[in-house]
Amino acid sequence: MWTVGDDAFLHSFFSTVAYQVETGGWGSRAPALTTDLYGGRLPFERVDAARAELAAVRRALEQLSPTARVFEYEAPNTPTPWPVPPGAATLADCFLTASGDNLLDILEEVLEAAREAGTDVEIRPFAGADTYSYYVTGDR
Repeated sequence: MWTVGDDAFLHSFFSTVAYQVETGGWGSRAPALTTDLYGGRLPFERVDAARAELAAVRRALEQLSPTARVFEYEAPNTPTPWPVPPGAATLADCFLTASGDNLLDILEEVLEAAREAGTDVEIRPFAGADTYSYYVTGDR
């Protein structure tokens, strides 16, 4: 189990990917990530596709400025409510989880673990005091 963060953070990450990388619309270039995984469940059969998509997403985000973050896909000019992390040189450096880890690194680790274990991957809400924190788990 890997902790990601709250709903707004997770939505901002996938909104950024969809808006900045998937210029043909949500799910056009990284459907295993932005449609299956963000939709809640990535079947084991799509893990390799998601790994390839994640590598391409990372390369694309590494070419963009941290100021290119998107809070909401539906309203891309809405500013994010949190500052750019110190030391963030590219957009790929801007999404740090609740534990301070880069979300791209966490997703890479999750997908590798799912591939090795032969499991599906799920994003599930974990009820907190005021908001939902999300975590990623490998389940079959």
